Amino acid sequence: MRFFFLLIIGCALYPLTAQNEIQWEIQGKTKHLSNIVEVALLANGDGIFCGDHDSLVQFGPYAFEGPRHRSSSGSTRTSAYIGRISPQGILKWVKQIATADNGLFVSDMAVGPKGNIWLSASCAGTIKFIDGNEFQLAEMGFLIAKVSPEGNLLWGRAYDGLGSKMHYYHLEPRKDGNCFILANHESGIFGKSTLPRAGSGQYAQYLGLIDALGKPLWAHSLGGPGGKITAMDMDLDKDGNVLIAGHFRAVADVKIVDERNGSARGTALLKPPGIQNSKSGEPSNLMRAFLGRYDKNTGKPLEVHLYGGAKMCNITAIKADSKGNVYLGLALYGEDLEIGGKTVPAYPGNDITMVIAKLNKDWRCLWYKSFLKSKSDYVNDFSLDGNKLYAACMIAQGNLSMDEVSVSSSGLWSGVILKMSTLDGYCFQDFHWAVGTAKCVEIRNGEGYAGGWFHYTTSIAGERFAVGERGQFNAVLCRISSEDQSEPIDSTPLVILDTSLSRAVETQHQIIVENERINLTIWDEKEVDGDIISIRFNNEWVIRNYTLSASPKTFTLKTQSGIINSIEMFAEDVGRIPPATTAMIISDGARNHKVSLRSSPELNGRIEIQWKPK
Repeated sequence: MRFFFLLIIGCALYPLTAQNEIQWEIQGKTKHLSNIVEVALLANGDGIFCGDHDSLVQFGPYAFEGPRHRSSSGSTRTSAYIGRISPQGILKWVKQIATADNGLFVSDMAVGPKGNIWLSASCAGTIKFIDGNEFQLAEMGFLIAKVSPEGNLLWGRAYDGLGSKMHYYHLEPRKDGNCFILANHESGIFGKSTLPRAGSGQYAQYLGLIDALGKPLWAHSLGGPGGKITAMDMDLDKDGNVLIAGHFRAVADVKIVDERNGSARGTALLKPPGIQNSKSGEPSNLMRAFLGRYDKNTGKPLEVHLYGGAKMCNITAIKADSKGNVYLGLALYGEDLEIGGKTVPAYPGNDITMVIAKLNKDWRCLWYKSFLKSKSDYVNDFSLDGNKLYAACMIAQGNLSMDEVSVSSSGLWSGVILKMSTLDGYCFQDFHWAVGTAKCVEIRNGEGYAGGWFHYTTSIAGERFAVGERGQFNAVLCRISSEDQSEPIDSTPLVILDTSLSRAVETQHQIIVENERINLTIWDEKEVDGDIISIRFNNEWVIRNYTLSASPKTFTLKTQSGIINSIEMFAEDVGRIPPATTAMIISDGARNHKVSLRSSPELNGRIEIQWKPK
């Protein structure tokens, strides 16, 4: 007898129609360059979007100019904007927040617990906010703006860059009204903290805290004295501590775990082995990836893991869930990566292999997806929605292929939003525009927004767009719907845990048959790669340890009325290309239902069948 522990109680659903599409889109029209950098959702479903531009930019009836709109070549940006839009595509407002005459690049945006909007950007020169306040920055620094849900600037402040040169300034608002920031430094003072001289302002960052009015409170250098580190993304874990990921060239701090060479503790400057320089014979100190957890009260490291070997690797995006799991976007440069006890393969040569991985609360790797036919692809942003993970990506000069998704870039870049299962990483679907990149995505209950830019001309949701007269990039914002329109047929749990095998069970299809007896036909429809599976029907084994082939194999099964019958698949071996995937036809004599079922060492796939005689 097998016993099952219920993880999630809910209704089993019988899919009628699925709406998975880009519903609408708007363009930020400009002569030179504009960009959607980040999107967020308000409680009522309205979207907040932000970006930067230089020359005249126009969203519907809203238009404004940057400070160098007449002489700009389009190679820089000098103005930041924020907008609000309804799910129906109605613009409620779009406002210019700040300008900087020597460059302004929007980095991040987040909605705080009271619905106010925080925005960060690098900037230099004369900084002007729309409320009339001005700041002078002789070198590259950064700004923070806090905006109400109605679009009113509550306050704006510019900060000394401490010798910085980079454009990565992330933020995470806290429940107490304060806000974490990531900024660059060489040496200097931030609030009550003195930052050490780092290796270079271009490759050195600190975690800081500001209060609800933007006053600096404290800061801690991520790389330490002489460190060279770049933080690509940040998030808060379930305890409110800060998760930061990116890459480093040198780091000096405590509680370091090198996953390639074991633990290394102390404050000695740790450098990647790098590749030998052909002239000097010295290591070139190419960047390696890091993932760190930092104390919410001090910014000091609780643990930092380092990844990679002799070639470059990077973590480009991070997202944490309420259970302590962490999702990573990885970029591998021709060398396999050891992460969380698993080896992620990289494609040889100079192409970048794009990887999405899930780590548990102890940072052990639960699954990874190494996308096929990569070129120079990477993940920009994540959004979690129940048991679905959405990834905003750029696909460069190649193809993206995995599971049910296959995308080919039409030009130099394509913008892609991937929809994946959080249970095993299975990639269901993509939303994409042919020319450009997807910078950001935010989905809730199957509905949300994605943004980025496009160049030249492109078609999205049946509408054709063109860039301005100089052929630069133009902002694009899309409304995404990926919610199944369904009706309940039973109160059977959707996801359960088989305690005898310690595997989650996911209902992947629900069908209705008209006859008591059904035929089940199985085969490997894709590349035959050595998948070995077992199948049971209503808790009775149908076949054990069967190696899938291209030749169909058929079984006759007898359903029962008044219950939900189930076909469940176990992966005994996932073959060369995980997960194990089986094509199936379920025939009741009146209709053939063709589906695909997948399974992995962590997940069993299930089909629910209800017999309803006519």
